[in-house]
Amino acid sequence: MADRAELSSLTATLEELLRRVGQLTDKATEAGDDEASSELVSLERGLQSSLRRMRRLLK
Repeated sequence: MADRAELSSLTATLEELLRRVGQLTDKATEAGDDEASSELVSLERGLQSSLRRMRRLLK
């Protein structure tokens, strides 16, 4: 199995990235920037999927 400490660190980084992208999504939505909002929502979904996979590796 991959180095658990490294996986844990990467998971924390993904969580932070997801939080930050979520903030950008909220701002784009509030500003009425539908194109950016749509792209950011898609990005969030991809990050959430990656985060779930990372968490499975840590179990």
